[in-house]
Amino acid sequence: MNIVPAVLTEKREELIKMLAQSAQFCDYVQIDIMDGSFVPSRSARQEDLEGIPVPLRFEAHLMVVEPEDWLDAITQLGVERIIYHCEINKDHRRLIRTIRDYGVGVGLAVNPDTSLEAFRDFVPDVDTILFMTVNPGFYGSKFVPQVIPKIKKFRKLFPHTNIGIDGGMTYDTIGEVVPLGLDYICIGSAIFKAPYPPQAFANFKKIVDE
Repeated sequence: MNIVPAVLTEKREELIKMLAQSAQFCDYVQIDIMDGSFVPSRSARQEDLEGIPVPLRFEAHLMVVEPEDWLDAITQLGVERIIYHCEINKDHRRLIRTIRDYGVGVGLAVNPDTSLEAFRDFVPDVDTILFMTVNPGFYGSKFVPQVIPKIKKFRKLFPHTNIGIDGGMTYDTIGEVVPLGLDYICIGSAIFKAPYPPQAFANFKKIVDE
């Protein structure tokens, strides 16, 4: 079970700083992108991504209405996997093919209130399912425990699918999700807003490894 730091900021300079900081204590992060439409908050824009140094491997979590608009900017940075939300009104199989044409992996993110029936048909077409354990759009949102039964049901239906969770992780809440058979846990504010992010990352890693 991997801990994946989630990098979120609206400022280009801060994004560069957070990525450089992450490279000091891990080798893989998730860059969160928000458009101010799918979620009320906004992160760095396409132009903010142009030419930034990314000193470690990463995936992108697109909390946006139009994922296609971001593909050029994200893939030019060397992204390994693009995760977008199943709740957007798109031809999902077509969008998945479009992303794969860029030579990268594809994942589906699922909001807390989204039912399994809404996305189960697309599970075989993607590489991972990312369960949101917060209502997305804000750093430091509160963990939604009602997602846990959905993850348990999903794991029984798809025992070999790569799955992760994202949101609301603290030293208290992480214990609730470790037994779920997850492949990775994305953690944002609990790492980057800690007094010393490398130690926070190490603490979470120790919890899941034990």
